[in-house]
Formats: sequence, structure tokens, C-alpha cells
Amino acid sequence: MAGLCLAFAYIAGAVTEGDTGSFDRRVRLLFRVPGNPAQTIGPPWLTETMRT
Repeated sequence: MAGLCLAFAYIAGAVTEGDTGSFDRRVRLLFRVPGNPAQTIGPPWLTETMRT
């Protein structure tokens, strides 16, 4: 349990400092249509679920 808490603290610190920005962008683009980042991949309900 202590290891999980330390891992969470490390990741939270990295996110807060902005160190994960490039990784986050790559993951977001995985769920977009190649060549058109404004359009998401998947059924319409998935977009609404992620927005909520």
C-alpha cells in the first residue's frame, strides 16, 4: 500500500509540474482520426461519455 501511495505521489508531482504533457498529447491523438484531430474515433456515445 505504501508503494502505491508513493507511486501516486510521484506521478501526481510529474503531472503538476507539466512533465507529462507530451505523453498526454500522444494518448489524446490516439483517439482521433488521423489527419483530422478535431474528429474523435468511436461511437457518438463515447465522445459524450468522455466529455462528461
